[in-house]
Amino acid sequence: MAELDDDLELDVENSKPAGSGKLKTILIFSAIGVLVIAISVAATWFILSSGDDSADGGDETVEATEVEDSAKKEKKNNKDKEKKKALSKAKVMYLDLAPAFVVNLESDSDVRYLQVEVTTMAHSAEDVELIKLHMPVIRHHLMLLFSSQEFSELRTTEGKEALQADALEVVQKVMKDVTGYPVVKALYLPSIVGQ
Repeated sequence: MAELDDDLELDVENSKPAGSGKLKTILIFSAIGVLVIAISVAATWFILSSGDDSADGGDETVEATEVEDSAKKEKKNNKDKEKKKALSKAKVMYLDLAPAFVVNLESDSDVRYLQVEVTTMAHSAEDVELIKLHMPVIRHHLMLLFSSQEFSELRTTEGKEALQADALEVVQKVMKDVTGYPVVKALYLPSIVGQ
């Protein structure tokens, strides 16, 4: 029995079956080939199944309508984007010159009073801060303007519009004198009350 053991000495540690490296390589490439074939079959099926829907007839019109609809949506989105850009560039900020102005008006018969609310429009927070900073000067000049008005003229729409234009001119002149540019882009008189 000892002889049999000597004959059966095996080198277990260093033994490799012949061709096992080649077998692994063949199996890997076979698996990759099967995967590529499966993907191409799936892609072909997907393309053909979507093509079957267009083979029903009349789908060319549907496809053309879809293209037109997508073009219209894209055009609308572009217009919306342009409007948003324009609005962001033309940022508008309003500032009420509170409290309302109350002045005496000279009249032939009675003492008249005029109450005017004023709102200014600017395009930046910095401009609004400049208006706030120079508010005493602005209020002074507007008070002089409002107190010099004729009560009978303020009863008409044209008189009110003229007062608005004069007030804008006065405020822009004041701001140009103190800052170097007009700052105020528009001026509104939301309430004019005379008594």
